[in-house]
Amino acid sequence: MASALQVRLLHISLLGYDVSPSYIYCVKLAGAGTLLQRKMGYLACSQLLPPDHQLSLLLTNTILGDLASPHLPDLQLGLVAAASLSPGHLSSLAPTLLHRLLPLASHAAPQVRTKALAVIHRLCSLELQLWSSGASSVVLGSLSDPNPGVVSAA
Repeated sequence: MASALQVRLLHISLLGYDVSPSYIYCVKLAGAGTLLQRKMGYLACSQLLPPDHQLSLLLTNTILGDLASPHLPDLQLGLVAAASLSPGHLSSLAPTLLHRLLPLASHAAPQVRTKALAVIHRLCSLELQLWSSGASSVVLGSLSDPNPGVVSAA
């Protein structure tokens, strides 16, 4: 039900109407519910939430919570959500997010390693000084990964 409403909100936003009162519901949906509902919440947040909005902090905490999850689908959802954030959201989040992503580059699952390297690359392309904070050594170490998908992401 809530994810269907998010689709309608995206449509209303594309028509030019103000949907700012619904931002909190998008963030709440991204933080709770089933995996599909959370995915819809992250999508709505990435499309609707302005980069300098106050709710960006709550969205950041939700993503960091997903990145700390031991469950593989939650972890991948957090990685995809972090990669889909706008550069304005990532500017304040980049050092904290990089700190959480560096250990994920050596995760047991190759899908997680590939997505972690893609997000590390995106963060470092936005802020070049992050390469010197350990990202370069992690990316170079991933070039010798046994999985060819991880090597191509590095």
